[in-house]
Amino acid sequence: MIRKSIALLLGLMVFIGSANADQTIYDIVKAEDQDTFSDMVALGFDIDQKDADGFTPLMIAAALGKVHFMQFLIFNGADVNARSKTGLTALHRAAQDGRTDAIAILLDAGAIVNMPDISGVTPLMVAVRAKQRFCIEFLVKRGANLNFRNAAGESALKISDQKKYYEISAYLREQGASY
Repeated sequence: MIRKSIALLLGLMVFIGSANADQTIYDIVKAEDQDTFSDMVALGFDIDQKDADGFTPLMIAAALGKVHFMQFLIFNGADVNARSKTGLTALHRAAQDGRTDAIAILLDAGAIVNMPDISGVTPLMVAVRAKQRFCIEFLVKRGANLNFRNAAGESALKISDQKKYYEISAYLREQGASY
């Protein structure tokens, strides 16, 4: 057991030493470098390892819209509901950047559509704040709670009205949203 652990540690050190020193997990995800990532996992890298901001590779891939890499990560056991330091999930990240294809993959893999961050902000509220109309409609169709309130007592409709996103507010009202 000890030999195996030492061999794993030495292998990881050799891998890290041979990799480009400037290459980060963000760079690997952005490049959708499945081979390098697979090697890292084989050498002991946790597939849900968080970066300095608390983001997992899946969260990074979701924000970048790297759907093939997301599928690879999910297939290999990435936690679709992992949370950052502030409680954000991959679904929050995808909603922020208008990535409906990423949202679909996450929801199909079991992501919780109404998971709030530490301030009570749901992916729907994130999409509203970012004025991501197609994401808003998609999240509503996939079961987002229209009347969920964040820690400040705001609903998605209230956020939309405050930002003067009249078209989004009208849509939310049509779907049954209230303050």
